[in-house]
Amino acid sequence: MKRQYFHHVLRVLGFLFFISLFLVMICAANPYGIETIITNGPMSQQHHPAVNGTRIVWDDQTNPLGHIFIYDIATGNITRIVNNPAAQYYPSISGNLTVWQDARNGGWDIYMYNLTDQTEHEITSSHSAQHPAISGDKIVWQDGRSGHWNIYMYNITEAKEYLITPEAVTYDTMLPAISGNLIVWGDYRYDPTDTKPVVFMNDTSTWTTSQISSDTTGSYFQGVPSISSNKIVWVDDFPNFPNSTIMLSQISGGEQQISDGNSGPFSDGQMAPSIDGNRVVWVDFEGDPTNGMIYMNETDNPSFYQIPIASSLYGEPLLNPKISGNRIVWEEANSQGLSNIHLFTIGASGTCPIVTFTKSATSGGAPLSVSFTDTTTPEYSPAHWFWNFGDGIGSYEQNPVHQFMANGQYLVNLTVSDAYCRNLSTSQTITVGSPVAQFTGTPLSGLVPVNVQFNDTSTGTSINIWNWSFGDNTWYNTTLPSQKNPAHQYSQPGTYSVQLFVTNPYGTGNLTRNGYITVLPGVQALATTPINGIGVDNRYGGQYLTYNITLAGNPTLNPAHSILVSFPPGANGWQNVTFVASDAMGFSDTGGNYTGNISRVYIQTENIAATGFSSALGNPVFVSYLMDLPGYPDPASLNTEVWESALAQDNTSLSSIALKSGFTLVDSVAYTANFTKTNIGNAGNVTINMSVTPSWVAGAGTTDITAIGINPSTGIRVGTILPTRYAGTDGTLDYFTADIPSQYAYFSKFILAKYSGSGNLFQIITLVVSNEIQSPANTRYAGSGSWSGSGNSPPTYSPTAVQTNVMPQVTVSSQQTAPNPVITFNPIPAPPAPTALSTDVGIIGWLTETFGGHIYLVGAGGIAVMSLIYIRRRRRRFDPLG
Repeated sequence: MKRQYFHHVLRVLGFLFFISLFLVMICAANPYGIETIITNGPMSQQHHPAVNGTRIVWDDQTNPLGHIFIYDIATGNITRIVNNPAAQYYPSISGNLTVWQDARNGGWDIYMYNLTDQTEHEITSSHSAQHPAISGDKIVWQDGRSGHWNIYMYNITEAKEYLITPEAVTYDTMLPAISGNLIVWGDYRYDPTDTKPVVFMNDTSTWTTSQISSDTTGSYFQGVPSISSNKIVWVDDFPNFPNSTIMLSQISGGEQQISDGNSGPFSDGQMAPSIDGNRVVWVDFEGDPTNGMIYMNETDNPSFYQIPIASSLYGEPLLNPKISGNRIVWEEANSQGLSNIHLFTIGASGTCPIVTFTKSATSGGAPLSVSFTDTTTPEYSPAHWFWNFGDGIGSYEQNPVHQFMANGQYLVNLTVSDAYCRNLSTSQTITVGSPVAQFTGTPLSGLVPVNVQFNDTSTGTSINIWNWSFGDNTWYNTTLPSQKNPAHQYSQPGTYSVQLFVTNPYGTGNLTRNGYITVLPGVQALATTPINGIGVDNRYGGQYLTYNITLAGNPTLNPAHSILVSFPPGANGWQNVTFVASDAMGFSDTGGNYTGNISRVYIQTENIAATGFSSALGNPVFVSYLMDLPGYPDPASLNTEVWESALAQDNTSLSSIALKSGFTLVDSVAYTANFTKTNIGNAGNVTINMSVTPSWVAGAGTTDITAIGINPSTGIRVGTILPTRYAGTDGTLDYFTADIPSQYAYFSKFILAKYSGSGNLFQIITLVVSNEIQSPANTRYAGSGSWSGSGNSPPTYSPTAVQTNVMPQVTVSSQQTAPNPVITFNPIPAPPAPTALSTDVGIIGWLTETFGGHIYLVGAGGIAVMSLIYIRRRRRRFDPLG
């Protein structure tokens, strides 16, 4: 097909015009329409919206009874249409019919709901059907029943299923879309790696298949298509490679570029175009490379005329836009990480109101009658009201009276809506009768002993008695408000429930937090500097070493004296410290002292042995931590904590990291190692070494080390599954090692776990506590044609501390007798003498020249190469709907 390119001058003018539109949008209300949030619940996790006419559909994984919801703009009502607790995702709607993928049968099948007669129908039974779409009486989806993804269609009128892509026996066809008799999809016939699709179409009126996008080499990404009548749009990185653009084909009229093509590589985010009539919407990353912006092109205008619709309100990504007529929907997370559905109505004017209301009382004895009055902006005339009184009862009146029958605290809010807006008020609290007990504790977990500070946050009037039960057969009672927040020490491992009773003249309220405090059996080890006999000072533009043999012991040097390896006393906690000279002079012997300029320092902890864990893990297991630093930290410390399994929050994080990285689930968790640096910084590479029994490794799943930490530049908690190498076995334990580049040296917590499925390693995943439990909707699929996420949901782990009479102890194995020869390194043999012009003996030089020798701490360079090879072997196809 012939491509139509813009003249350079027109492109520049178009870009300037886009900038002016963007400035207008951010400085005032959007002149093109009104944006509103459709969903805004306290546990809101709404995803994958679709729209048709006045109806919007999405999936919500926080509802335990069913996950597909419909909002009817005409009535203002939200309705749950599925009554099954299994997972449901990716709904699509056409008229009165809604379809989705459903896991109630143990795998993914397509289901349909008819709004007219309120009946549900099972469409497939293959247990491998995903990503449905519907138009009129036809449903399409991708199905893996044959071992590859194929496109299928179901004709509702005929009650008959058709295979649309019978020729796809050695490659995948994915992500179909449908309009009338026309079906389009992403086709991987030209790319055996399943990463570069092209767009194909089938006309079911003639059963003819034709290629729509132009690439036949498998070199460019042309996929994620959407279709409306005779117009097809898709993501294409050919015109502006490696940047992505949106292309339009009018089937008989050739291709046309309708976005400016500067949105960044497609891998930076899913652009996910959607078309209805002459209007196309997509997520573009030019204006906001991190979160994207929603843009629209009215294809009867010049191609470079792209209209800004929405930008991120809370610094979170905009995802999955869909369009129907003059309505655009998408999903967007708020500042708490809760995902909501947004609606933009093209052509509507004005702004949505701020919803407010008043109440006649805020507290009192039960039963309590309260009058509520809507005080929303007077000039706004809503068509619908909905009051949620927080006690399971609602009202559609504008100004209702409600009676609260039971003691408690109730959050009341009001939602008003019309054809363009659906706005939720700020919640207001009603306290009935006796006080409502609430409290917090900090910290909630730690190695024994743990000191916890409790704080009473109860609500209610005139509270005058506080009774605390800490779960370890101890109590604390007081009538003094100044002493209502006790501190308590837990001295034994275990999981403890905490209870608070608060009393006022109305009665007593109580709260029990089951399993609230976790006290872990584990080990701690502290490695410190300074080391007696090792001193550094700043001279000659860097650090200068003075090494006293009498105090620090005899070191090991290579023949060129460019590498000095010290073996500090066990009390310091370091297995060895290696200094690398920065010049040709190396380290000079000055009569009992070695001196010289330092370029780098490699410092490794002792092999820390944790005993008392479950026998399935090993007794003991060994952990060590190696740092590649630009200088010697003095004074400094590295505190190591090791405990069995993982904390509840970390287990939630593991599930989130696994799913977002493409794995199916977390099979098992061995133990956690946490490292706290003081005065060390994050300026160098890190290697983590962990061990476990071969029998544990032999179970289901692949063994990997997961890293979690706080990104210091953003303050956000992130995690990733590290490329993990099997380092060997001593017959009792298997040893694993993983490398962390210097830019990620802030990772402080490492968890040895096993994962099912094939995923992508080293994907940096943002961990928002309220948003970490994710659905298999985020699962990416393996390039081999297999699929994941189609079985049972990932298990929720609730670890408890191991109760044992034998407390785990820290034991230190000397370098000469360490039980793990793989992770205990020997000094590096001497590299070739540097030339007169050389002032830096590089690590790569040592590796190439001393490959046959014993490798001590030079693992950083070799490890990096091995990691790259490992990552290449583990590479998987990118799923644009991940």
